[in-house]
Amino acid sequence: MGVLINKINTMILIVITLFLTNSINLFADYSFTGGGKSYQIVETKTSWASAASDAASKGCYLVHIDSQTEQTLIWNAITSKINTTYTIVNDGGGIANIWIGANDLTTEGTWVWDGDNTGASTNFWTGQGSAGNDDGQVIGGKYINWGGLQQYSAPKEPDNYGSNQDAAGIALKPWPKNNGSLGKAGEWNDISASNAIYYIIEYDYDSKPAKPSLPQGSNQVVKGALGVVYSTEEVANTKEYKWQVEPNNAAELAQELNQVTVNWSKEYIGTAYLSVQAINDCGESEFSDKFAVEVKDSSASSIFYNDNSQISLFPIPAIDKLNVKFNGLINPNNIKIYDNFGSLVKEIKVEPNQFNISITTTDLEVGAYNFVFEYPNKMISRKVIVIR
Repeated sequence: MGVLINKINTMILIVITLFLTNSINLFADYSFTGGGKSYQIVETKTSWASAASDAASKGCYLVHIDSQTEQTLIWNAITSKINTTYTIVNDGGGIANIWIGANDLTTEGTWVWDGDNTGASTNFWTGQGSAGNDDGQVIGGKYINWGGLQQYSAPKEPDNYGSNQDAAGIALKPWPKNNGSLGKAGEWNDISASNAIYYIIEYDYDSKPAKPSLPQGSNQVVKGALGVVYSTEEVANTKEYKWQVEPNNAAELAQELNQVTVNWSKEYIGTAYLSVQAINDCGESEFSDKFAVEVKDSSASSIFYNDNSQISLFPIPAIDKLNVKFNGLINPNNIKIYDNFGSLVKEIKVEPNQFNISITTTDLEVGAYNFVFEYPNKMISRKVIVIR
């Protein structure tokens, strides 16, 4: 019985451990919104530069705090989810901090918001607080929340303690730890940029993108047509687009934001459907309505254009040759000649930028023929009589 109880206790312990581990992973990063923005508290301890690099890789930046409203929003999020004693920053008064996007890495004492570390920045503060050189100044009426501001007539921080404090964090407890004389919880402190602490990312949107509009482009193509371009209108607050074709064997897609280049399969004939989805860090939109494309065989019965403006043919009727001039900006890929029974009797490949071509007709029987000019996204059909 004792062995059985021990096994049961061991199993219970494993279950509890797995539950706690999964719970920690599930809530490792905390997201919230406000003021038209989205925010993410990343519970990974890293340096300021690494945190800014991670933010930039996601198309955003370490948080820029521009108002008391934004400061309150962020502080409330921190205190609702983060253990305020998760680490110790020794050069920050012995208490925990979380990185924000402020630094004076480029010029000592010139504090800027540069949360993606690109150098494109906004200067909001110059100098040091009263715990340092006491020469600090707000730039252009910008918002600040340096340590000591709530307790004194002027902030104590930043002070560049140890001459190596070039990045800003939000302090999670009063500091220094023994008396809190330099700042209260929630205020900013300058600390060494090499400290490994959590960080807050800011996104310039607060919701997933809207559903994209119906794609636009040619609704009829020849099988095997290459480089056919489709697009949708740009969707606000979108980082990337995901295009899809149904069935997936109908074509290969080369995606570029709200545009896609389609290489239609030589093997597929029938109706295919294109749709697109917009994506940002808040989530994915619905896919757009499906755009139907008729993929046709290049036989006589499949011709769907009869355009006299883009192609000039002479002489008509043709005796021993037919001269062809392409009047558009692009020339077709192929010319296919069908007899009156719809049988393919001759095929000619057209080279890129070959706008004039002479076709020998002495190998054709006297009679009427259907000349089909296959462009990347359309076909043009012309009737030609051959005589002797």
